[in-house]
Amino acid sequence: MLFNQLDELIANFSEGKWDATYWGNVYHSGLKHFFGNIRDVTRYINSLRFSFSMVRDEVNAIDFLAITALQVFEPAVYAAIRDNKNVFAGIFEGGYSGREAEIAQAKARCDEILQKAIVLNQERMKDFIRRLFPKVESIYSKTGYGYNWLESWRRSARICSPDIFDTFFRLSIPKGELSQKEIETILGLASDERTFSESLMKLTNDDRIARFLERLEDYTREVIPLDHVATIIRVLMNIGISSQKVGRACLKRIPRCGSCGSSTS
Repeated sequence: MLFNQLDELIANFSEGKWDATYWGNVYHSGLKHFFGNIRDVTRYINSLRFSFSMVRDEVNAIDFLAITALQVFEPAVYAAIRDNKNVFAGIFEGGYSGREAEIAQAKARCDEILQKAIVLNQERMKDFIRRLFPKVESIYSKTGYGYNWLESWRRSARICSPDIFDTFFRLSIPKGELSQKEIETILGLASDERTFSESLMKLTNDDRIARFLERLEDYTREVIPLDHVATIIRVLMNIGISSQKVGRACLKRIPRCGSCGSSTS
């Protein structure tokens, strides 16, 4: 019954939007232990059906399934995660020796939160939230995550991304932010230089162009089709926008001549 209901909710998700391995890890680490009877499934699906439709294009679906389970079955843990973004979202910055005090403080707070669990035991709850929040993984196993992970998490709309975290709890896009769907739609227009340019000008008028450029870096290495790269760079230059980091990332993807090494575009 649970899987039949979930299949309906996540229908039409592309393979790129659904990581089967990650889903298996999240499900078996904790999610499956919330369902002991039909009533549990019904409570969960009713809550999920209402909230997921509001943000399905803006959040990682697997993370949303997991955090909704906490909201339904472990409300105290859910509220504590929501109110402690600095503990759960992002990464620990700097070298390990320089952040020992910060990690120790975060661990003490996590230990307190784990004690609020009533359905899962503390070890199982710890394993569950470690899957959702790599920062918690760093607390308990000293696994390190660098800045490159932030880009990946944000592009995948993971709850562990500081830029996406609030959307899971507010069920809306913060003011001044661009939605995941809006960014992907604009990038899809890059096949037509004029249309793409007009879209960026609208963002400039809305004072959201800086945010678009920041988010654009999440897509330059893999998602943007190679034949759109030249158009994107031309438009950015033509409308007077300078973004060296985006430019460098895009240029890395332009094929080089085998003899002289210059761009072939």
